[in-house]
Amino acid sequence: MKKDLWSIKDVIKANEDGDFLAVCDDGKEYEASYNAKYRAMFFAIPQDVNVLGYLKIINRL
Repeated sequence: MKKDLWSIKDVIKANEDGDFLAVCDDGKEYEASYNAKYRAMFFAIPQDVNVLGYLKIINRL
């Protein structure tokens, strides 16, 4: 699974709006979204949690 994770640099390089899951070191996944216009990732996670990488959500129902 680690090879499937996008780094924030990968996300910025692709620079496309999209929905992601932020995979964190607490074993949880948090919803996140990337805005290409502002080159910013938006998510809400606890302050003491580190993001390990992002999984791109392909099909959102």
